[in-house]
Amino acid sequence: MRGAYLLIAFSAALAACGQSTDQTASSNGAEQAQNRSAPAAGESNGDWSSLSEYVGQHPVDSKFYDESPIAPQLRNLLGDKLNVLMQNSDTAAPLQRDGEVFFTSGNKDNEGGSDAFYLLVDPSAKAVEVGLWENGELTVYKTPGSDIPKPQDIQTTISNTEM
Repeated sequence: MRGAYLLIAFSAALAACGQSTDQTASSNGAEQAQNRSAPAAGESNGDWSSLSEYVGQHPVDSKFYDESPIAPQLRNLLGDKLNVLMQNSDTAAPLQRDGEVFFTSGNKDNEGGSDAFYLLVDPSAKAVEVGLWENGELTVYKTPGSDIPKPQDIQTTISNTEM
């Protein structure tokens, strides 16, 4: 009987970790952007108000992806793609802030445009959005229900890859 309860609990946990995918064509129709969502932000803990201490630092050097308050959210959101984010961060800009939104972007060394990323964090909503370009194809991972405003630098990054 206990085994049945464990199986039900395990199945429910797996279902809660599922990701939905919504594909939409980019403005030029040549590329596909995938929008994937992760488990709710409430699953991540930590004091997101401390993100200011990372501003001006390179995300890999500061261990932003590994040790910051958003690290659990990134692991839930990206899964195995966290390694892609880290590789695409070879030439990342330091973490910046635009109003309440923290952001950075960059690309894999010598792979600008085809293997790149952007990261948005809204601490007040405990929301994260990551855009990953792999071989020129954009996949967007975001906290369900979130709509983080994109700073001008990120809008430019996205526009430049659509050319």
